[in-house]
Amino acid sequence: AGWVTDNDYPTADLRAGNEGRTAYRLSIDTNGKVSNCTVTVSSGHPGLDKATCDKLTSRGKFEPATNSDGERVAGTFSSAVTWRIPDE
Repeated sequence: AGWVTDNDYPTADLRAGNEGRTAYRLSIDTNGKVSNCTVTVSSGHPGLDKATCDKLTSRGKFEPATNSDGERVAGTFSSAVTWRIPDE
């Protein structure tokens, strides 16, 4: 975690006072790298949803999943980011 911080708040959304929760699903490749991000429940603000996937795709890193033979396999991870305007 810690992949998205208050410093990542999109400027336009910050100015507009937009807040919300973006649920997502990440596709993880056999090396543990995020290969795709899908918004599964929108925050209602395209800028927040885009920032969620942009940050998670560039920063997300996982221990690769393995099958019963110990071979690396692709996997998925789902969670959500809650965007709240930080207190000053």
